[in-house]
Amino acid sequence: DESGVVRDVARQAGRIALDVDLTTDPAVTVTPLRQTRDMCFFCNGGTEQEFDDMVQTVIDVYGYFIQSVEESDEPGWSYTVGLQEGLGHPELICLDVKASFQAELLSGIGGMIVDGSPPTPFELRAADLELLPVHPNHLADGLVATWTDRYRRLPVAGDFLQVLPGPSYFCGCHPEQLRRLDGPTITLSARGPNRQQRRAARRRR
Repeated sequence: DESGVVRDVARQAGRIALDVDLTTDPAVTVTPLRQTRDMCFFCNGGTEQEFDDMVQTVIDVYGYFIQSVEESDEPGWSYTVGLQEGLGHPELICLDVKASFQAELLSGIGGMIVDGSPPTPFELRAADLELLPVHPNHLADGLVATWTDRYRRLPVAGDFLQVLPGPSYFCGCHPEQLRRLDGPTITLSARGPNRQQRRAARRRR
C-alpha cells in the first residue's frame, strides 16, 4: 500500500483491527490525544484558552481530537471533534463499552476517514460494526460539550454517527445492553452471540 495505511477489517477473536502502519508514514496516526476525566485539564490548572489551543493543535496534527467522559460506575462515552470541520465527515461517538475500546474504535475508523477511505458498508459488516445517525435529541444536553463549546452551536441531524459494536464483541453468557441513539428516544440493543454463533464457537473449541 503506497500510503502505508493498513486496513485490516476483520473479526479476530471478537476484536477489530483498523490500524495504520506508522513505520512507512510517520505523519499518519490513528491515536490522537485523548482527554479523559482522570487527567482533567482544568483540574490540573489549565485554562479554557489553553484547552482550546490544545484541541486545535491535535486537530491540526492528526485531523481530529477524541474527548472521553469517564463516569465512576459506568464506562462513559467518547466522541471525536474535528472530522466534520476538516474532512466534511460526521463526528463519531461510542458509549457503553470500556473507554479503551471506545478510543480504539474511534481511532481506527477516524484514521480511515483521515486517509480518505472511510469504511464501506461491506467492511463494517465484516467487522461487525454499525454506524448509526444520532438523533439530535440526545446531543442537546451536554453529551458532546467540547464539540458544542468549540463550534458554539448544538449539533443537528447528520452531525454525529454512533459506532455500535455487534454481538461478536461480547460474551454469550453476559450479553451487553447498549444504548442506541438513532431514534428520538433511547432504546436498548442486546449485544451477544445468537444461537448459531454460540454453536459455531463451541465447534471451534
